[in-house]
Amino acid sequence: MAFKELSHVSMDWHSLLAYPNPPVTDCGGMISPVEGNRSLVTLIGYGSKEIPKDIDSFKEYAEKLEQPELYEAITNAVPLSGKVKVYRFPALRRYHFEKMKDSPSGLLVIGYAFCRIDPVFAQGMSLAAMEAKALRGLLMKGLNKKQLANTYHKNVSKIIEIPWLIAISEDFRFQTTTGRKPIGLPILQWICKKSCGGLLT
Repeated sequence: MAFKELSHVSMDWHSLLAYPNPPVTDCGGMISPVEGNRSLVTLIGYGSKEIPKDIDSFKEYAEKLEQPELYEAITNAVPLSGKVKVYRFPALRRYHFEKMKDSPSGLLVIGYAFCRIDPVFAQGMSLAAMEAKALRGLLMKGLNKKQLANTYHKNVSKIIEIPWLIAISEDFRFQTTTGRKPIGLPILQWICKKSCGGLLT
């Protein structure tokens, strides 16, 4: 939801991320400034059946977060609309086009069509831009269609490898997450925790 004015009088932050603390809590939220002196407030939930449908339930959901700052910021804030828009992200997906032996001539896959990562981590656009940059470099080499597709898909797979491991490792902290776990999951989660200074726990 978008708000015109936030109500937290003692704000000392520009943006706010209240990340869930699995397995204790599976919900969180974030506040991001947008143009026109407005703030975009997003609530997130993993495997949660409780979904806010109006401004009242939106605030009730925010009040349950472990970090009180988000609720305090919107409790008396002015919403620009009473409608709550829900976006569902059912699953992370990664496809291995680099392993295809007989891919269609001229087929180049980019962005979410290649790998779909948890939007909470906000990596989708950055990864797509990196993939586009890799494609530009290959196009300048004048490769034929088959060489271009094979080399490009291998490069994209390398680009998304680390972000994919981070996202899937963190998602498996939630008890509702299902699927094939990566090898060495506890070690990966430990590395993520140490690297991010505890922000992801």
